Amino acid sequence: MSVKGDLAYQRLEDLLRADLAAQGGGRLTLRHGAHFAALYLDEAGLYVLAPDLLDPVIVVEGLVERGVLGSEVLQRVRASQGSAGRIMDQLIEDGTLPQATLLDVLAMEVEDTVLDMYLWEEGVYRFEKEPMPPNTHGLLTRICVDPVGVAERAQARIEQRRAIGDRLGDHALLFEPVAGELPALTHEGDRIHEIYARVDGRTVVHEMSMRMGMSRFEILEGMARLHEAGLVRPVAPDELTRAATDRALEGRHAIARALVLQWAEAAPDDVSPLRKLGSLAQEAGDKDAELEALCAQGNLFIQQGDHEQALEVFTRAMRQSPADDVVLA
Repeated sequence: MSVKGDLAYQRLEDLLRADLAAQGGGRLTLRHGAHFAALYLDEAGLYVLAPDLLDPVIVVEGLVERGVLGSEVLQRVRASQGSAGRIMDQLIEDGTLPQATLLDVLAMEVEDTVLDMYLWEEGVYRFEKEPMPPNTHGLLTRICVDPVGVAERAQARIEQRRAIGDRLGDHALLFEPVAGELPALTHEGDRIHEIYARVDGRTVVHEMSMRMGMSRFEILEGMARLHEAGLVRPVAPDELTRAATDRALEGRHAIARALVLQWAEAAPDDVSPLRKLGSLAQEAGDKDAELEALCAQGNLFIQQGDHEQALEVFTRAMRQSPADDVVLA
């Protein structure tokens, strides 16, 4: 069974509430400009396949800073050379890392990831019945959540998330500080001063979230308040491309891609970030991300009236994926 449609008419909330996986599992793919997401739905619940910006190093860094794990664990993970996931499994097996703690962290990230997708009010989706992909190594695939529960909690926060997006950009995750007087704390447990102390132009909101034990939504709420007070601003495009290159060299391709998407949002008429997305995808061997980058380039050329460039880009996309719906359209 294959179901496809337009997100302008059937939003992610509707898809999560629909009983798509009643007769077995299936993959729900969402495409929004240069953004790509893949969820897996079966009778057990919902798994996030992509995007997944967490990796074992980010998680362990956060748990070490919060005192859940010792610093020697972080040294092991950083020295693991690609086997950090296996080390995390060993930590769970020997009781060093409580599995419930990890699952709480992952569940919080899944909910924030789905909430981000609620901002996608245009694009296309496709649901296809198929078994769970065998190569699902992302951390978020380790947890299964209730899709209806996630949909309800996301719906309760979507207006606040839209307001944050209006101030900061829907896809902003890297900020730099601006000198000034901090706003007064508004309630007990207000951590706005702690958030500001961590804004350095290098640490992305996902890392802040792990290190502070807060959701990304809470971090972004704080960033919006700080931005309103003139104390933070999203990092400029030229800095974003350097930061993305640095993250790619560290092997953190998902974060590198997200940083370039922030750049693309800040410079919507510039094809450079879309080309950077393509090169990052090639380096990571991610065919889906490469195809999205090509389609985004082609659509931008069409908008700019450069039909010759658009034809060249979509011809490359068609060679890569001749039956793709977006390419054919």
